[in-house]
Amino acid sequence: MNKEEVKMIRKLLILGLILICFITFPNSSVIAADEEHILNDDSGDVFEYEDDFQTHPEVEDIDITQIVYSKTGKSITLDINFRGRITKPTSISLVIFVLLYTSEQEYQIFYFSALPPIGEEVNGSSLEGPIEVSIDGFNTKKLTFTFDLENESEVYEEIIITTLKQDIDMTYSYSDIYPNEEFLVVDAGGDIEGKVGESISFSGSVSSGTPPYTWTWDFDDGEISEEQNPKHTYTEEGIYQVELYVIDDEEAEGFDIITVTITGSNGGNGNGNNGGNNNEPTGSGLLIFIVLIVIIVIVAVAVVFYVIKK
Repeated sequence: MNKEEVKMIRKLLILGLILICFITFPNSSVIAADEEHILNDDSGDVFEYEDDFQTHPEVEDIDITQIVYSKTGKSITLDINFRGRITKPTSISLVIFVLLYTSEQEYQIFYFSALPPIGEEVNGSSLEGPIEVSIDGFNTKKLTFTFDLENESEVYEEIIITTLKQDIDMTYSYSDIYPNEEFLVVDAGGDIEGKVGESISFSGSVSSGTPPYTWTWDFDDGEISEEQNPKHTYTEEGIYQVELYVIDDEEAEGFDIITVTITGSNGGNGNGNNGGNNNEPTGSGLLIFIVLIVIIVIVAVAVVFYVIKK
């Protein structure tokens, strides 16, 4: 075997080793996700609940832009990307709430952070009980949540993510929600006082959305109306929480609630909201659920700040 043949064999051996590296190393070092979902969210859609859901595009740090859900076996990596840099609070409170539905389970992940002595807290749960959750990525534009599903066979179905920040003086409460819900600005008029047996006029209006609208009034006594401006008579005295729920032509939703106080007596026992309290509201489950989450969190944070200030 001459020198040229030896050189050729060496070259072939080196080429073979290179090919083996390309074939085997990627397969052994990179594990592909079993399931991945990339979900995009509109930017500039942070709103303030107290401001009739008006958007505040100047608020970037809690503005969700993209969500990446990756599942490998039972392990979940949830990346939440923001338009701005998200940091731990120094003069505000921060809340991130994740609601995940799979083919077999429902998961809730709650992150809360505020000024001392409250500090921060992250916890999670499934229908089976508590789960361990870790969070990383503060001072960047991406937070990463990692946790395990109860079963490897679970398949992703839906996710709802809510972010909220509030200053210590409670002068604002900004929030962003994925998926986007276009809220109609609904007005059910002001609170009303009336008498038992009196015909009371209600007036509904909407200042956004696309007509025609579908109107539903829930009078909190077991009766409803699908007129825009109905009349209703109460047969029992009491305090009633009346809800006006509206859907527009593009299925955007909104609602408003007023208080109706009925006095007088029609011979009954006059024990207040009889009949109406056992009925579920007629509004959209998802919309009302999301808004209630925001309201509950705002109230909870307000109580915390009140305690701190005291």
